Amino acid sequence: MRWSELRSRVEAEFAEEIRDRVSVHVTRHHERSRSGRGWIAIDGKEIANFCDWSVYYPNPDHRESHKDALAGYGELRAWDFKEACWAIVHEGIEPALASQDPLRQGLAVLHRKFGKRRLGELLKDREALHPLVLFLSEFRKNPDAATNR
Repeated sequence: MRWSELRSRVEAEFAEEIRDRVSVHVTRHHERSRSGRGWIAIDGKEIANFCDWSVYYPNPDHRESHKDALAGYGELRAWDFKEACWAIVHEGIEPALASQDPLRQGLAVLHRKFGKRRLGELLKDREALHPLVLFLSEFRKNPDAATNR
């Protein structure tokens, strides 16, 4: 499946109240390479970055930014992000929530089938949540207070 189709399917499954505000993106660095960059944006502002190059070719001079607060530099890859998008579309939210993958969990929290009651249960154990999952959970709980990062 092409990325554009997968992206459309992922975004179509977001909860109605946030569907037009959240977008997922992936790009490749060049045609012959499978490495690239993925990111999640809310209201057009990039909140987290997943770059393959940062994993394979770490930059010791990397300057931290607001995006590093949710997914540390080199922690998550674009390839992992594409796999998480594929999994949420084809497997649903239950396996995503059961996984230890913050990308899958984060997409599950944004999913239309993830209810407010379940969201409240998830947020009871905030310390156990990855920063990306916690941020997306807070966003889903209160979309109006969203991107003050």
